[in-house]
Amino acid sequence: GQRQGLQRFEIRIAEQAAKILQAADLHACICVCGLQGEPIVHFRMDVVRPFTFHLAMLKARQAAHTGKSTRELRDLYASGERMPEVFGIALEEMVCWAGGVPVYGKTVEIAGALLGGVGISNLHEDQDESFAIDAVRQAGFNTAKV
Repeated sequence: GQRQGLQRFEIRIAEQAAKILQAADLHACICVCGLQGEPIVHFRMDVVRPFTFHLAMLKARQAAHTGKSTRELRDLYASGERMPEVFGIALEEMVCWAGGVPVYGKTVEIAGALLGGVGISNLHEDQDESFAIDAVRQAGFNTAKV
């Protein structure tokens, strides 16, 4: 049914992220999680720092669990407005860098539905986030509920 119609959105987004990064001659770790925060696609490109593999997963998981970008959550936490626990995130798993974005459906059947999250890690956080957003959009999805 609906799941089949998505044609594995996780794979489509990961492929787009890899293409975008390769075109820019940059390397990173990419993780795309399903709605429950389970990594579906998770890989490390060449010459990437090993610890970024885990960070990409935490970013993707955080975005999938909350429906918010890691930048938004960091800003809420830094302002004292919200604690990570409010979103079901253990403090030790809180990622305070941009680069994780939620994935929302765009087509009529799934418009506005939270599907999961994507995390990219290894570059400057603004680049991680920019590439993640571009990958989601180029794969035909949104990074915000519309």
